[in-house]
Amino acid sequence: MNRHRADTLITGGPISGRKIITRAMIAVMMALVLAGCGGSSSEPATKNVVVDITLSGSSVQPNGDKVNINKGQTVVLKVSSDHDDQVHVHGDYDVELHVLSGKDASTSFVADQVGSFEVESHHPPKIIAILNIR
Repeated sequence: MNRHRADTLITGGPISGRKIITRAMIAVMMALVLAGCGGSSSEPATKNVVVDITLSGSSVQPNGDKVNINKGQTVVLKVSSDHDDQVHVHGDYDVELHVLSGKDASTSFVADQVGSFEVESHHPPKIIAILNIR
């Protein structure tokens, strides 16, 4: 089968080289536009992750729960307590929050390190949550 015959079967008529290039460019542009619509997993998520913490007597809430966080998100720790205490994040984050009895306290940081990080209280020394940053 010659080239003219194949073009006629596919398109209904002969196609010039210029038309082939134009159609190929349109197909590539459409693919790029569609790929852009899906977003990218390398883009940081913008929604804040809020961890509400309650310290009451010898109990903590949450109590060792795992919290999944995307790298680039802002983590907000909100603490209420019936006693003076300190809450801190272990690992690469230098986050420590001094909490006064009966007064709400909060702090925030950007999750820019990947891994699992414990949030712990001092009095009593308990793991409040585990931040899993991916």
